[in-house]
Amino acid sequence: MDPRLKDIVVTDITDVMMVNILGGNKKRHITRNVYGLSFCNDGEIIYDHDGRRFVSDSSHVMILPKDMSYTIHEISPGLFPVINFTCTEPCSIDEFIPCEVESMGIFMNAYEYLQKLFLFKKEDFRFKALGAMYDMLSNLTVADYHSKEYLSILPGIRYMEENFSDPMLSVEKMASISGMSVAYFRRRFENVYGTSPRKYLIDIRIKRAKQLLNANRPSIQDISAACGFASVHHFCRCFKDIVGCTATEYYEQYGMKGI
Repeated sequence: MDPRLKDIVVTDITDVMMVNILGGNKKRHITRNVYGLSFCNDGEIIYDHDGRRFVSDSSHVMILPKDMSYTIHEISPGLFPVINFTCTEPCSIDEFIPCEVESMGIFMNAYEYLQKLFLFKKEDFRFKALGAMYDMLSNLTVADYHSKEYLSILPGIRYMEENFSDPMLSVEKMASISGMSVAYFRRRFENVYGTSPRKYLIDIRIKRAKQLLNANRPSIQDISAACGFASVHHFCRCFKDIVGCTATEYYEQYGMKGI
């Protein structure tokens, strides 16, 4: 998963179109004025920007950057749906982002759905269109989770999700449930999530603590226990290291706000 996808905040879908690629041609595209998402069932094109080449084919969804000129090389014929959209700025899409997927079915169905929404444009079409767009982005961000590495550690992941508040939860337990050694589990976990199981678990616990602090007057000891920390001292140290302030300071700034 490309980490830049997590920071995309779509504000509008400006156009939904189908581009017919005949093959064998080369076209210059001057300064794209919006972001785009392009894909296909059949065919292949290459986006060429400053000597860098990005392949769009039946196994890759392409995120297209704004304010960039490029050349399209039509390698083989096919139909390429393109969904143009705007984002909050600054946006993390600063170059072409190819995303490998196992199947285009989800994206083709979403394109057809968007086509109908834009054809009839009922009162709620914009909200439904944004929902469909976020569904597609969601499928791109979890593409790595269909890999063999992810599936091999999935039993341990599910156990962690169900028991993250248990102070006795350990990497050893997650590895055992996944049927592998701790070292092998840790290595596969880091390949999928980009961080260690321990750091990931602590991050989840701190996120849960922030949720509790947003909703309740702080009892640091109760929140520490509810989030799976074996000691209040460990909770307070982890919270300040990750959030940048104490739990009490966080509550004073964010707790019970917005009601």
